[in-house]
Amino acid sequence: YAAAAAFRPLQRRFDELQVYEFSDSDDKNAQLVLDRRDAVAAFTKQCGEMIKAYPDFDYSSAAQYLWGASQLTFAKLLFEVPEPQGFDDEMLDIYYEQLDEMRIPVEDRGKARLVGVLEYAQDQKRWSEWTSKALDYLAVNFPTEYAKEVNEVRGVGDSTLVPTAGPIAPPL
Repeated sequence: YAAAAAFRPLQRRFDELQVYEFSDSDDKNAQLVLDRRDAVAAFTKQCGEMIKAYPDFDYSSAAQYLWGASQLTFAKLLFEVPEPQGFDDEMLDIYYEQLDEMRIPVEDRGKARLVGVLEYAQDQKRWSEWTSKALDYLAVNFPTEYAKEVNEVRGVGDSTLVPTAGPIAPPL
């Protein structure tokens, strides 16, 4: 029960981090990125502390999931940030390179954390709703690497196809 009580504020904070909105102001958008970077860093620290404090499988899996999903949400924010006004093509290239330098490592860490949820479940030989959520999140965001398992549908059909009569070709 202690782990459940400690997890609730973590879940609320995660839900808050999922919501963001860009504005028309480049300065506000830049500040949003910087604030969110710091907030995600603090949040991941809280997740790590919870994992250390409560080694319960379900809640440590949940904390790992929130950790990874928060980083992937931040990476998504970096991908979606609008381009600044008044930049020429060369300046935009530099801008996107800078964003990618920030986004790609965050995305890799988030993905690794969600894969860690799956590996932890495999090591413990247990499954939880958070393991399913991690698998679903990976399947949605990285479909080529983590495609959902789809049951093959097999069936028997009966078709009665009668070819239509047409002209007979003359012998050659």
